[in-house]
Amino acid sequence: MGVRSHKVKPNGTISEFLFALRTFLEQVFTKKFLEREVSILQTHSKRKDNYSYLVDINVHPAARWWLELTRIIQQKYRVNPMLHSQVLAFMESAMFYVALTTLLNNGSISLNDPEVIERLKGRRNFLPYTYELLIAANYASHDYLLEFPEKRDNVETVDLYVSKDNISAYIECKKLSRNAHWQDVAIETLKYLDSIRPNSYLLSATFSKAPKSRQIAIEYSQRIITRIKKSDNPTLSNDASIDIKELPTFIVGNPDSLSLRVPPDIEYYTFLFHYNPLGIISEPRIIILRNTGKLRELRNSLTDRLKTASAQLKKAQRKDALQLIAVDITSFLLEIANPWTPAQNENIIKQVKFVRSYITHWLSRNKSVDGVIITRSKLYLNPYNYPLAIVMQPEYILRENVS
Repeated sequence: MGVRSHKVKPNGTISEFLFALRTFLEQVFTKKFLEREVSILQTHSKRKDNYSYLVDINVHPAARWWLELTRIIQQKYRVNPMLHSQVLAFMESAMFYVALTTLLNNGSISLNDPEVIERLKGRRNFLPYTYELLIAANYASHDYLLEFPEKRDNVETVDLYVSKDNISAYIECKKLSRNAHWQDVAIETLKYLDSIRPNSYLLSATFSKAPKSRQIAIEYSQRIITRIKKSDNPTLSNDASIDIKELPTFIVGNPDSLSLRVPPDIEYYTFLFHYNPLGIISEPRIIILRNTGKLRELRNSLTDRLKTASAQLKKAQRKDALQLIAVDITSFLLEIANPWTPAQNENIIKQVKFVRSYITHWLSRNKSVDGVIITRSKLYLNPYNYPLAIVMQPEYILRENVS
């Protein structure tokens, strides 16, 4: 399978880049494959009677990217910062484009390799694999030699081996993911709100931990419904605080440019509305779900992934090489930089300091690992929501610097 590299000129436009991204996905996965996956989403999205179209359907992530890129193009090349799914799709597809193009151009991998194609088209492990490619591309761009020894002689080893001059290292890559059922909380709440027919509202609900099952999600939605029924009681228990406010039935403006301050402990939000060609938003319905236990869950997820990676590194064959873990925390700390979010970005900086402190402590107790590379991605938008840049910010914490 041949893939032509789409080089975007330094002075190229965002439209050129978006079309290059979409075309690249079509060449790697084939347009037929992407359309088949998207058709699953579109079939499910027609079931609007019960809001099931809000649920994440098990389709290939590249198909979601392709669909969201098409929507961004239709939005005149603007990214809607209120849609986390769109923000992530743009960021992840752009970084995948850069990583895969870099590795194809320097010959580190080939799309004629059946194993590479199998891993690219696998739904379940595709995103972890793209993170491996991203880390590998970062080292390749600094002239390191690469090896991918993960499945040598049908035995799982380490994700990546890099070497340059007298430096060599094994790197195990872990991308943190979220498996909470926040969508189910929103869907069950929306069903009830439709039954009492409020026109426009902003509902904010704060919980102390994420719902790990659909059953718990339904319990959360029942708390919200009880709060709505008892409007004089803003706090139902010591782990849930719920507030609902009426919004104007009509708002004049473009929904893509509507600004809404998103709290740092945000887990899920949805913005539903009707929009007509005259530029009027009618019946806006906004649900924001927050989690005060987000950092605790981040710490637990880090502990689990670091432990798994440390065990994997013990399979490294060259004992004189450094043993490193790369861990991506973007799914927990997604950062969008624009003129309206300085407070949000300050809070994220505080949370990153928490992660740094925790990993430093973890390294002091795990002597077999030489260091951890923390990565997170940040999207820069201008005041009109046109993308300016995507920055992956790696930070190395080495055990030799840990007191």
